[in-house]
Amino acid sequence: MSEQLLYGDGRSLRLAWRHPIDVVWCAAPRIAPVANARLAARRAVEAPVDYPPLSALLAPEDRVAIAVEPGVPEAAAIVQGVIDALSASGVQRGQVAVVRASAEPLGSGVREVLHRATDADSLAYLAATDDAHPIYLNRVLYDADLVIPIGLRRPNHSYGYLGSPGGIYPLFSDAAAQFRLLPTSPGDWRRHGRARRWEADRVAWQLGVQFRIEAVPGAHGQLAHVVGGQTDSVTRHTRRWMLDAWGQRLSQQVGIAVAAIENPSSDLVWEDIQRAFYTAARLVGDQGVIVVCSNVDTPPLPVLRPATAVDPGDPPDASDEDVASSLLDSVLPDESLEESRDDSPDDSPDDSSWDASRDSKRKSRGRSRAGASGKSGGRTSGGRTSDKTAGRTSGRTGGRTGTRSGTRSGAGAGHDGLDDPRDPGSTRESELHPVRELLAELGESRRLYLMSDLPRDLVEELGCMPVETDEEIVLLARPFDTGVVIANAEYAHLSLAREEE
Repeated sequence: MSEQLLYGDGRSLRLAWRHPIDVVWCAAPRIAPVANARLAARRAVEAPVDYPPLSALLAPEDRVAIAVEPGVPEAAAIVQGVIDALSASGVQRGQVAVVRASAEPLGSGVREVLHRATDADSLAYLAATDDAHPIYLNRVLYDADLVIPIGLRRPNHSYGYLGSPGGIYPLFSDAAAQFRLLPTSPGDWRRHGRARRWEADRVAWQLGVQFRIEAVPGAHGQLAHVVGGQTDSVTRHTRRWMLDAWGQRLSQQVGIAVAAIENPSSDLVWEDIQRAFYTAARLVGDQGVIVVCSNVDTPPLPVLRPATAVDPGDPPDASDEDVASSLLDSVLPDESLEESRDDSPDDSPDDSSWDASRDSKRKSRGRSRAGASGKSGGRTSGGRTSDKTAGRTSGRTGGRTGTRSGTRSGAGAGHDGLDDPRDPGSTRESELHPVRELLAELGESRRLYLMSDLPRDLVEELGCMPVETDEEIVLLARPFDTGVVIANAEYAHLSLAREEE
């Protein structure tokens, strides 16, 4: 019996088992990909789930920010579909901005902003968490009248997945929040994952986000489904689609798991490798073997703890700018983030109106949200008030008015006093290597192997043994009579029969 497993950028393995072994094959999703992602996204906006059509809520002068997570399949087409729907609703293209976390432009034809987690000028103070950590968000999202997150659906138990709100926070927050909410090991994620999801959900609510577009991934970078609507309804809807497409139960733990990474997104490759190891570890018993196959050729970089912070809400002075320039860029560094601030596509219109009258807009935010010039009735009844007033009155008005003067000495101090998410007794207080930490914990009771384009000594340094051929994988399986082969392990929705969904 032999099985062909795709991985990387079109590579494949042929696993010809040479001994009796019961292997569960978890292949590509069981639903067909979307034929026209742009049209599907437009329909998701025009006919949302449990939410009024945006055309009934928007005015031509409203500013709309589209926040795009990295790794969303056919993201450029989805963004174009959303812009088509907004244009049909009368929103001017100059009033639309796309905020992205991925370095590669989407070619949307509107203003595109690359989020930089340590650029103080591009961040705005929203509120503070229950434990007094300041919440900073991308200023374009903060200033928008409507924020439309476009996110990628993953299994609920996916390693590091914060659910729908994670598409806003900490993704588009500052480096300190990204560091603080970063899972540092499987044990850390099991202990604190739920609290981090709750924090992300709270921040999205404080920003006033109640509408979301979510993509269900297909195989080979394709889109399986896209839906828009009220955030909780979208979450329930895409959960069913995710189970239908990728869900599979195993009756018992197995001896060996072979997991393949096929996601072409270089932004997420190490996150996906961590997810693959974590997913496989839930299925493999003690002393079992996990093999993850990828074509990664760039080593994971350590994450450095932000040493200090500035208050993005106030104009920085010279010393603040010096401090800001010394901060780390993003939790998962990327050299491409060093590009110039003006990262709009060459063919994008110049929209200086986003920066104009920002101060006057903030002063009148509470008075004008319901809509001037006789718009308040329709927009309030359409859900506009709950989006901007209910969410932001408690978070934004209270946070900005009540604690603004004390940001540097009070909430802002939370940056300087960040708790290291690892053991407080660790000697590496300023550095964290999430990949190494995860593999070290998983490797305590299992043998871990990685197929990659990395040098062998670097793979060993990470806590894995290198594997290079399908024949080696077959030999690793010889001591076992059960196994599982997982295609697209970054998306696989796998569980054991005894586990709850």
